[in-house]
Amino acid sequence: MPFLTKVGLQYGQVPISTGRIFWVAPSAQYSVQGQTFSASDDNDGLSPERALRTINQAVTNATANVGDVIYLLRGTHTVTVTNNLSKAGLTVIGESGSTYGSAALGIKPRTTLTIRGTSDECVNVTADDITFEDLVFQGTAGY
Repeated sequence: MPFLTKVGLQYGQVPISTGRIFWVAPSAQYSVQGQTFSASDDNDGLSPERALRTINQAVTNATANVGDVIYLLRGTHTVTVTNNLSKAGLTVIGESGSTYGSAALGIKPRTTLTIRGTSDECVNVTADDITFEDLVFQGTAGY
């Protein structure tokens, strides 16, 4: 698929997996290589140009224990409900890099997952074998 090479150059190494990769955008409008797209849970999430809006929808679309990956595009993913990781064998990857890095040098801003406006937890893991990579969890003050 051509988008893997294109995205691999911009976002670093695209994860190698036996399952599918579900792309999740940090906001309703997001950019990939200078083009703007709309994230929606009505998208299939199987390409960066058709990203899902929520991690929960990516979990719904994923299949347990086949190597599916949820890839969070760079930025801050702010949620108002708990992300329920209820399928075994998923990997959740945040686009890695330094906040002050240069994309030209291969160093990208980090990916953050945070929850606001509720006392619920940000992530609720209820299945075995869930892996997190290159992801910053940010707590909510006052809760």
